[in-house]
Amino acid sequence: MMTAMRRNAKPPTKQVSPRPDFKAPPVVEVSLAVQFDALPKLGVAETGALWSRYRQEYPETEDQPPILPANESFDLPQQREVKFKVVQGVPEIRCWFKNSTGTELIQVQRDRFVFNWRQIGSGESYPRYEQVRGKFEIHYRTFERFLKSRRIGRVVPNQCTVSYVNNIMPNNDWKRFGQLNKIFTVWSGHNSDRFLGEPEEVEFRVRYRILDESGSPIGRLHVEAEPHVRTDDGSPVIHLTLTARGKPLGEGLNGILAFFDIGREHVVRGFTSITTKKYHDKWGRTDAS
Repeated sequence: MMTAMRRNAKPPTKQVSPRPDFKAPPVVEVSLAVQFDALPKLGVAETGALWSRYRQEYPETEDQPPILPANESFDLPQQREVKFKVVQGVPEIRCWFKNSTGTELIQVQRDRFVFNWRQIGSGESYPRYEQVRGKFEIHYRTFERFLKSRRIGRVVPNQCTVSYVNNIMPNNDWKRFGQLNKIFTVWSGHNSDRFLGEPEEVEFRVRYRILDESGSPIGRLHVEAEPHVRTDDGSPVIHLTLTARGKPLGEGLNGILAFFDIGREHVVRGFTSITTKKYHDKWGRTDAS
């Protein structure tokens, strides 16, 4: 049973400065997800019936492999996520319900519900967290009502995830994958001598604990920077992904949303901490730094 402290957990009080804000952040995708105890009755036929509840706003569908379970634990050393598994019997699927432009999608599988906003091409800019959160809440309530009406089962959430993907494009400061020190504070690019010179390519993965007001861990912030090459013009781009994940902070939808708010806080502040002030200016930081 969760303690009252965790049900009413708030962002750590050590954060006293205003939350950083950017006029033009490099965000290209945001997802809010809840993982729950698997619902065996939520098969292909039922998922098709669920689509009828969303079809007017999300008229397109797509089948994808399922997302594997991911849990933040603190009793044992944290293991890296498994990216694949051997499937026996009837394979499970993950269904996408997409809007006509592809900028919004709902993802459903037997143990997960996800809402995404994505930037398609050079289309609309990031609509901000409050709007994404609001749409998750609306669509999740529809999902719960559907499960109840079809007697499929009750959602028992066990993990919540907030994920932001950023595309950092080359400019006059950086042009090569070995120049991540121009963008990130967690990579210096310095060696003890000049023998190696500039690296050909750099990528990194960093993990931080998310703590409640008492200093107890309630989740983790995962940060990954990976080099990619754009298919249209062959230019380099850095994919920066920040993912906050942990148990819901209370019962039902309110507990899910409570973790989302704390997760978003850590994603935004974490993004600011690991990027340089020069890039903050480029992205139009408006708060007092």
